[in-house]
Amino acid sequence: MNNWSNTGCDCAGLAAPLAGRVQVRSLLKKFPKGMRKSIASFHHQFARRAPQAGRLNESERQHGLVALLVLAITSLLLLPSSVQAEHFRYDLTIDNGREKAHGFADDDPPAMGRKPREVIHVKKGEPLVFQFFMNSNFPHDTIKKVGVLYYIVPAEKVGQTTLPPRGDDAVLQGHFTMDFKPDTGRVGVRQQFHIDKPGVYLARVESENSASDHEHFAAIDIVVE
Repeated sequence: MNNWSNTGCDCAGLAAPLAGRVQVRSLLKKFPKGMRKSIASFHHQFARRAPQAGRLNESERQHGLVALLVLAITSLLLLPSSVQAEHFRYDLTIDNGREKAHGFADDDPPAMGRKPREVIHVKKGEPLVFQFFMNSNFPHDTIKKVGVLYYIVPAEKVGQTTLPPRGDDAVLQGHFTMDFKPDTGRVGVRQQFHIDKPGVYLARVESENSASDHEHFAAIDIVVE
C-alpha cells in the first residue's frame, strides 16, 4: 500500500474535484515549474472542450477528470524527496580548525532520520565552533511560530538510531521561535565551545511546530578523544 503521508499529497484534496470542477491552480503549486507546464497543457486541451459540454456525455467528462488526477498523483509520487518533503534547508557545521563536518536536512520521523551523519574526531578541551544556517524552502506561505532548537548532548555511540535525551549534561543548547517567510526566511547561530569529557556526542538543530506532519533537522556525530 502506498504511504500517501510521505508524498506531501493531500489525497482528499485531489479526489474532491471529481465531484465538481477541478481546482487546477492550487494543485499545480505542488509541482516544479517544468512539470506544472506539462500538467497545465493537458488540462488546457481538455478544458477547450468544456464549452461544448453538450457534446460530452458524463462518462467522457469523468474520464477526462480522472486522467488529470492520475497524471497529477503519478507525477507527484515521482518527485525527488527533497522537492516533496523538505520545508527547510540546513547547513550545520562543527569546526576544530583542522577539519569541518557538515550536516544537512533530514526528516523526523524517524527521530534520527534516514541519512547517515558525518563524524568529526576532536581532542578534549580543544576550541570548537558550532554553526548552523536554517532557511525556509517553502515557496508559498509564511510558516509562522516555528521553533528552532539546537543542542550538543552525550550519545551512546556513533550512528546511534535513538535520540539521546537533553539533560543537564548538555554541552550547549538554545531555543527560539520565529516566522519563516517564503524562500527568504533565514536564521543562523555561531558559538564557540569545548568538550572536556571524552566520548560520543550528538550536535543537532531541528524545527518544532512547523505545521507539518513531520519536522526537519540536521545532525553531526562528535567523537572526543
